[in-house]
Amino acid sequence: MTLPLWFEVVLACIYMLVALVFLGQAFLDRLASGERWTGLRVIGLVLCLVWPLTLLGVMVWAALGRFRRRHEDASVGIAPMRLNRRWRS
Repeated sequence: MTLPLWFEVVLACIYMLVALVFLGQAFLDRLASGERWTGLRVIGLVLCLVWPLTLLGVMVWAALGRFRRRHEDASVGIAPMRLNRRWRS
């Protein structure tokens, strides 16, 4: 069973919203603590934005692969899968 593309987009948007809420919380916690901003802390906040984009990229890549495969299967015609002799009864 495959999900419709619009459903995958809605799920990705919800996921990004949750990621942005937690990024905002981490940013506000850092401001409230009053500690210095070091390079590693800035990189950590940037990575909070990057890793959800990686997931979104993988979802788009999978959707494009599924779309491409569907069109290739329709134009070529899929041969039935044959079992190895060892698995025949």
